[in-house]
Amino acid sequence: MTGSVEIKRRTRRELLLHDALAFFVLTLVTAALFVMTLFLFRSFTNHRAEEARAWTAKGQQTLYAGDAEDAVKAFRIALTFAPGTPANELLLAQSLAAAGPTHTEEAYNSFLGLWDAHPGDGQINLQLARLAARRGDPAAAVRFYRAAIDGRWDENGAVHRREGRLELARFLIAQHNNAAAREELLVVAGNWPRDEAVQGEVSDLLAKIGASQ
Repeated sequence: MTGSVEIKRRTRRELLLHDALAFFVLTLVTAALFVMTLFLFRSFTNHRAEEARAWTAKGQQTLYAGDAEDAVKAFRIALTFAPGTPANELLLAQSLAAAGPTHTEEAYNSFLGLWDAHPGDGQINLQLARLAARRGDPAAAVRFYRAAIDGRWDENGAVHRREGRLELARFLIAQHNNAAAREELLVVAGNWPRDEAVQGEVSDLLAKIGASQ
């Protein structure tokens, strides 16, 4: 009887030891799989980030070299590796705008998407004004030009606003809206009274529409 009890106790201890060992091994395997998965995920993430940077750099080089079509392709690929990157979305929109009339609609829609997030951005509004003019929508062009003039610029805001107003004036002249163009030109002349180059450009444009300061 005593021997039978001892055997049962020994068997129970062996089972407990077996279960504990199995649990320990399972824990080690789980931890190893977790570490391996984390390593692979980080490697995959780092690889995608490196690819995005490489394609972004290639897109910038080709865009600055004047090859907007190849820049569009490069920035599209960069965005597949890093979706939703604001800087690349802006660069893609700029490349589409620079690629010519065949990309006008896509460029316009791309900038509209950026405008939704940053309606006060001067550069985005200026690009939309130019694209609206290209699309034959003068009302939208004028609206976006004015938004660009009143918008936020990261640096040299006064110069950007002046150039935007002059560009608006030239657009209004092309639309035969000389009265509105004259108003914009007089604002520029009043804001830059001592800049001879600006005053000369204003005078030339006023002469073009038969007006004077």
